[in-house]
Amino acid sequence: MIAIAARFYSRYNARRPPIGGKALLHIDPSVPVHLANLAEAHLSHTLLRRRYALTDVQAILLLAAWNLRPGSGSGLDAWVVTGHAARVSRRLGVHKILAQAAETARNSEQGSPRWAKLEAFIPQWRTWLCWFTFDGFLSLGFGRPQSTQFETVDEYGFLQMRLQGPLPWPGSASSQALYGDVYIAGQVQLAQIGRDLINWGEMLADPEKAIYGDPRLADIFRDTELSVKTMFSDLNTRLDEWCRLWVWTGEFSETSSHNLLIVSLGSTYALYLGPSARVARLQAEHMRLCLNSYVLKVGTEKDEAIGQCLRNALNAAVSTIQTHHESSQTDFGLSFATDVSTLCMLLFFSSVLPYSPKPIVC
Repeated sequence: MIAIAARFYSRYNARRPPIGGKALLHIDPSVPVHLANLAEAHLSHTLLRRRYALTDVQAILLLAAWNLRPGSGSGLDAWVVTGHAARVSRRLGVHKILAQAAETARNSEQGSPRWAKLEAFIPQWRTWLCWFTFDGFLSLGFGRPQSTQFETVDEYGFLQMRLQGPLPWPGSASSQALYGDVYIAGQVQLAQIGRDLINWGEMLADPEKAIYGDPRLADIFRDTELSVKTMFSDLNTRLDEWCRLWVWTGEFSETSSHNLLIVSLGSTYALYLGPSARVARLQAEHMRLCLNSYVLKVGTEKDEAIGQCLRNALNAAVSTIQTHHESSQTDFGLSFATDVSTLCMLLFFSSVLPYSPKPIVC
């Protein structure tokens, strides 16, 4: 955590106006480099020992999320590091602990003594859901295989557990923890759409090869029309539903035979996201861009559905740029977001889905 903070400290200090006439302390430029070396040395030690703790998994995920050597052309491979975190988690038996927690959540009433025992599983639950999100977005962004043997998640039970009881006081440590946990649960659901996007791309490119690599796809896509239009319709609908549930704010209008009814609405979970709402919206636009840019692999024949996908991709790209610009002119909040989201956005055009040597028929 100190090494990650050191990466941003000097630039933030240079742009931050003094408070009360006092500026933050200056640190030597060599300090972030030394801290990065130390953090990576600790990471290498996790490969050489046989005893682990949950904090090891959390530290590995932090190093996967933020590159300590940005712009240097070196540093860790986030996708590989995330896979290491999954192995260490499995070594600790986190998957078994969460299977027990999920079973308890399904068979217990909220407020019961059994439900109260779920509190003990929150650290493992939170860490595993973070891993699932990182793995999903990195696989999507880099066009690399997703981890298939570690997919058991139950973000809904985690979400219900965290939202029970009264809301904590805004600005308190409890409220910040709640905002983060709700954000993680939402990102898990978004990452699941991304995983299905990868599956669709593999099935459209070569169904036999895809099913040979993952036999479960045969059941997943049974009785499903394998066409680009079906993929766009299915995944765009799910993405719209996710946005309405998590990040959408505005008005819903409906015209009847008598008048126009306008109702103010908001997403179910937007209230609980706090400062993370902006990052969540950015990730949704990233997913929409990844999905609809797939139309560039399709033949060039004019089609209204293809045109709509291009408009969706363009709107998502413009929204992403605008959001980053607004952040750079205000609180610089997105400047400290994880590299996972930023890097995936830069790579989506070339590697979001397996390459198809010939146009795919709609």
